[in-house]
Amino acid sequence: MLMSSGNDDNITMYGALGAFIIVIVPLYMWLTVRTNVKRDGKTRAGSCETIEMTKEKITRFDDKNSGKETISWSQLMTVYERGNCFYFYTSNEHGFIVEKKSIVEGDVETIRSFCKKLLTPNKKGKVPFKLVEIPFFI
Repeated sequence: MLMSSGNDDNITMYGALGAFIIVIVPLYMWLTVRTNVKRDGKTRAGSCETIEMTKEKITRFDDKNSGKETISWSQLMTVYERGNCFYFYTSNEHGFIVEKKSIVEGDVETIRSFCKKLLTPNKKGKVPFKLVEIPFFI
Protein backbone atom coordinates (compact mmCIF):
# COMPACT_ATOMS: atom_id res chain seq x y z
CA MET A 1 0.00 0.00 0.00
CA LEU A 2 1.36 3.43 -0.97
CA MET A 3 1.28 6.21 1.55
CA SER A 4 1.97 9.86 0.87
CA SER A 5 4.28 11.71 3.15
CA GLY A 6 3.71 15.28 4.30
CA ASN A 7 6.69 16.43 2.20
CA ASP A 8 4.80 15.86 -1.06
CA ASP A 9 1.98 18.10 0.15
CA ASN A 10 4.45 20.81 1.23
CA ILE A 11 6.22 20.71 -2.13
CA THR A 12 2.92 21.05 -3.95
CA MET A 13 1.84 23.92 -1.70
CA TYR A 14 5.16 25.79 -2.13
CA GLY A 15 5.10 25.20 -5.89
CA ALA A 16 1.58 26.61 -6.16
CA LEU A 17 2.54 29.59 -3.97
CA GLY A 18 5.64 30.25 -6.08
CA ALA A 19 3.66 30.07 -9.33
CA PHE A 20 1.03 32.40 -7.85
CA ILE A 21 3.70 34.96 -6.86
CA ILE A 22 5.45 34.71 -10.24
CA VAL A 23 2.16 35.57 -11.97
CA ILE A 24 0.67 38.09 -9.54
CA VAL A 25 3.67 40.36 -8.82
CA PRO A 26 4.37 41.30 -12.48
CA LEU A 27 0.64 41.61 -13.15
CA TYR A 28 0.25 43.96 -10.17
CA MET A 29 3.22 46.07 -11.30
CA TRP A 30 1.89 46.26 -14.87
CA LEU A 31 -1.60 47.27 -13.70
CA THR A 32 -0.16 49.92 -11.36
CA VAL A 33 1.95 51.47 -14.12
CA ARG A 34 -0.94 51.32 -16.58
CA THR A 35 -3.32 53.00 -14.11
CA ASN A 36 -0.81 55.77 -13.32
CA VAL A 37 -0.10 56.42 -17.00
CA LYS A 38 -3.82 56.65 -17.82
CA ARG A 39 -4.46 59.00 -14.88
CA ASP A 40 -1.48 61.16 -15.79
CA GLY A 41 -2.57 61.21 -19.44
CA LYS A 42 -6.01 62.50 -18.49
CA THR A 43 -4.50 65.18 -16.25
CA ARG A 44 -2.12 66.39 -18.97
CA ALA A 45 -4.47 66.05 -21.95
CA GLY A 46 -4.12 69.01 -24.28
CA SER A 47 -1.23 70.57 -22.39
CA CYS A 48 2.20 71.49 -23.63
CA GLU A 49 5.19 70.82 -21.43
CA THR A 50 8.43 72.73 -21.87
CA ILE A 51 11.68 71.61 -20.33
CA GLU A 52 14.53 74.08 -19.99
CA MET A 53 17.99 72.76 -19.13
CA THR A 54 20.81 74.95 -17.92
CA LYS A 55 24.06 74.19 -16.12
CA GLU A 56 22.39 75.06 -12.81
CA LYS A 57 19.00 73.32 -13.07
CA ILE A 58 16.25 71.68 -15.10
CA THR A 59 12.90 73.49 -15.12
CA ARG A 60 9.66 71.94 -16.34
CA PHE A 61 6.79 74.25 -17.34
CA ASP A 62 3.23 72.99 -17.92
CA ASP A 63 0.99 75.49 -19.72
CA LYS A 64 -2.31 73.81 -18.79
CA ASN A 65 -1.76 73.48 -15.06
CA SER A 66 0.38 76.63 -14.81
CA GLY A 67 2.88 74.44 -13.05
CA LYS A 68 6.59 74.89 -12.73
CA GLU A 69 8.97 72.35 -11.28
CA THR A 70 12.66 72.96 -10.78
CA ILE A 71 15.09 70.07 -10.39
CA SER A 72 18.77 70.45 -9.69
CA TRP A 73 21.18 68.11 -11.46
CA SER A 74 22.09 66.62 -8.07
CA GLN A 75 18.46 65.49 -7.59
CA LEU A 76 18.65 63.21 -10.62
CA MET A 77 19.29 59.61 -9.71
CA THR A 78 20.04 58.27 -13.20
CA VAL A 79 19.76 59.31 -16.84
CA TYR A 80 19.45 56.82 -19.67
CA GLU A 81 19.71 57.52 -23.38
CA ARG A 82 17.92 54.88 -25.39
CA GLY A 83 16.83 55.08 -28.99
CA ASN A 84 15.00 58.32 -29.60
CA CYS A 85 14.60 59.39 -25.94
CA PHE A 86 16.39 60.45 -22.78
CA TYR A 87 14.95 59.04 -19.53
CA PHE A 88 15.58 61.22 -16.46
CA TYR A 89 14.89 59.45 -13.14
CA THR A 90 14.51 61.42 -9.90
CA SER A 91 13.70 58.20 -7.98
CA ASN A 92 13.00 54.55 -8.75
CA GLU A 93 9.38 55.43 -9.57
CA HIS A 94 9.46 59.03 -10.82
CA GLY A 95 11.04 60.84 -13.69
CA PHE A 96 10.41 62.31 -17.10
CA ILE A 97 11.18 61.56 -20.73
CA VAL A 98 12.62 63.88 -23.37
CA GLU A 99 12.16 62.82 -26.98
CA LYS A 100 15.18 63.74 -29.11
CA LYS A 101 12.98 64.97 -31.96
CA SER A 102 11.26 67.44 -29.61
CA ILE A 103 14.49 69.32 -28.81
CA VAL A 104 14.02 72.87 -30.11
CA GLU A 105 17.10 74.72 -28.88
CA GLY A 106 20.38 72.91 -28.41
CA ASP A 107 20.98 69.34 -29.47
CA VAL A 108 21.46 65.78 -28.28
CA GLU A 109 25.19 66.32 -27.74
CA THR A 110 24.48 69.23 -25.38
CA ILE A 111 22.23 67.06 -23.22
CA ARG A 112 24.82 64.27 -23.18
CA SER A 113 27.49 66.77 -22.18
CA PHE A 114 25.32 68.21 -19.38
CA CYS A 115 24.62 64.70 -18.07
CA LYS A 116 28.28 63.66 -18.09
CA LYS A 117 29.50 66.88 -16.46
CA LEU A 118 26.68 67.85 -14.10
CA LEU A 119 25.27 64.61 -12.67
CA THR A 120 26.52 63.71 -9.20
CA PRO A 121 28.82 60.66 -9.31
CA ASN A 122 27.68 57.61 -7.34
CA LYS A 123 29.64 55.93 -4.52
CA LYS A 124 31.90 54.19 -7.03
CA GLY A 125 32.71 57.52 -8.67
CA LYS A 126 30.74 56.78 -11.84
CA VAL A 127 28.41 59.32 -13.39
CA PRO A 128 24.87 57.83 -13.55
CA PHE A 129 24.44 58.41 -17.30
CA LYS A 130 24.05 55.35 -19.49
CA LEU A 131 23.68 54.90 -23.21
CA VAL A 132 21.51 51.83 -23.72
CA GLU A 133 21.86 50.20 -27.11
CA ILE A 134 18.72 48.86 -28.75
CA PRO A 135 19.17 45.36 -30.19
CA PHE A 136 18.84 45.17 -33.96
CA PHE A 137 15.94 42.71 -33.76
CA ILE A 138 13.54 45.07 -31.95
